[in-house]
Amino acid sequence: MPRCPDDTDEGHYKLNYIEEKLVSEYTGFNFAQIYELNVFEYQAILRDAVIYKYMQSEEGQKYLERCWILEQTKPDRAKLRENFGKEG
Repeated sequence: MPRCPDDTDEGHYKLNYIEEKLVSEYTGFNFAQIYELNVFEYQAILRDAVIYKYMQSEEGQKYLERCWILEQTKPDRAKLRENFGKEG
């Protein structure tokens, strides 16, 4: 168990069950119920739990917007035309 009497050594420990904790908070399931889920259910719920957590703050919403933009693979032609005019 980490122990630091003067509380100056924060941030050096990795949480082992953070994903399970997020799923538990989001669903109300205990860890035993979480471990009963199949991998596809677990991953879908975990994704939703993480997105939900980010949606709770303005900074998190901005982060999700940046993530969404980076996932796009097709150009937004309407926005391009709006910004640069129609070529041709």
